[in-house]
Amino acid sequence: MAVDYDLVVIGHTIAGVHAALQAAHFKARVALVQQQCQPQLSRHFALSTLTDAFEQIQRTHSLHGCDRLQENLHRDRASDVSSPAWANVNRWIDAIAQDQQEIYSPALLASAGVEVIFSTGEFCRKPQTGFVVEGRVLRSRAYLIATNHRPRIPDIAGLHAVDYLTPDSPITELPGSLAIITHALAGVELAQLYARLGTDVTLIVNQPQILPTADPEIAFLLQAALETEGVRVANGKVMQIDTVEDKKIIQIGNQTINADKVLIALGWESYLETLNLDAMNVRVPIKTNEKLQTTNSRVYYCGSFDVASAKYEAEIVVRNALFFPKYTAKYTDTAKLALTDPEIAWIGLTESHATELYGKDVIVLRRSFATVLKPQIRSKTTGLCKLIVRRNGQILGAHLVGLNAGEILSAVAIAIQHRIKLQHLPTAFPSPTASEVIGQLVSDWQAHPSRRDTVLRDCTASLLAWLRSLSK
Repeated sequence: MAVDYDLVVIGHTIAGVHAALQAAHFKARVALVQQQCQPQLSRHFALSTLTDAFEQIQRTHSLHGCDRLQENLHRDRASDVSSPAWANVNRWIDAIAQDQQEIYSPALLASAGVEVIFSTGEFCRKPQTGFVVEGRVLRSRAYLIATNHRPRIPDIAGLHAVDYLTPDSPITELPGSLAIITHALAGVELAQLYARLGTDVTLIVNQPQILPTADPEIAFLLQAALETEGVRVANGKVMQIDTVEDKKIIQIGNQTINADKVLIALGWESYLETLNLDAMNVRVPIKTNEKLQTTNSRVYYCGSFDVASAKYEAEIVVRNALFFPKYTAKYTDTAKLALTDPEIAWIGLTESHATELYGKDVIVLRRSFATVLKPQIRSKTTGLCKLIVRRNGQILGAHLVGLNAGEILSAVAIAIQHRIKLQHLPTAFPSPTASEVIGQLVSDWQAHPSRRDTVLRDCTASLLAWLRSLSK
């Protein structure tokens, strides 16, 4: 018996909407079940934009309204949600999230040919395998699970007895001290934000460095910037959390940290409990192969929370689900960005990973932002752009910390994803922009002594010498 759809998407999330639109572009028959989901744009994304705003206020004193807001936030420390200052911040954050959700509206999906089902459902085994919604069985060639996320909470002794915060917690007060348990981007972003608002912040990381997947050189530069602003970094595993007289006592190895509040930022996990995954023989916790298939090859899963990775996974799933499952997810091709000040962004292999794979064929190029005009104008010369390349010009990775790092990375990300070699990038970029640092690195590459085209350069030098000898 023929099925009704090419793809049924479960979850009105960023990944779900992107997959549905991509499938509709291929003229596939697609249904999207909302599953009580809304595209999640974590509150910390909007909050993090305040970090740079407050830094600008302190330096220029030109935004008097925002300056008063900052003063009010300090004055309203320990106030409740009814505080006018905090209420304004929360309304602003909610407005940003609402505006962004319009991009993923059901009307947009319907206009693209996607059938949007405003309900919830679950997988069923009988009378036929499918996804049942209000008594109607949706039968499809493939299914995509793209449900909403919730913060991942670790198993720490005493944690559940503590009134802890997460990156999505609304601001109800500005604590005097805050301990952030994290290894994720959100934790680092919020650490700087709260520090600039006057909170005494301790960042607790169970790794040798903050942001463990980032290049160590870049991560340590960011850590130095945070420590300059008063953020303390403690490395170690949290063993236990207790509450003594409204203070949280965090045990890390042989040391203890006292804080008014604890914030958990250890990544995200999907809501899966209501889907009846057993009916499709999908094992929980869900583990996928490189093609993003679950233990049932017809059921795919997008589990990433950040927007870039979610859309990347959605595109892989659509190609595999609609046609032949031959595309694999390579997460080194997706960019990462932390909305700190300075920003940190990276894509591809780190220096150590590249050296493990390619040995002496790896060349590392570095440029300080102190040589770039725009950071000089903005007095933000703290920064570094680091490119990992092979001798033939293949770009293996890019790692940046500094002004507009995310925008600069975009050009390199396109080059990596489309296998464009470094020598094919321009040396001239619009000026004054922070992206000029890429042009400087291209020039450095052209002059690098270990490049393989030394014979060509010698021939060029001989040709020019001969032409000079002919000139009168």
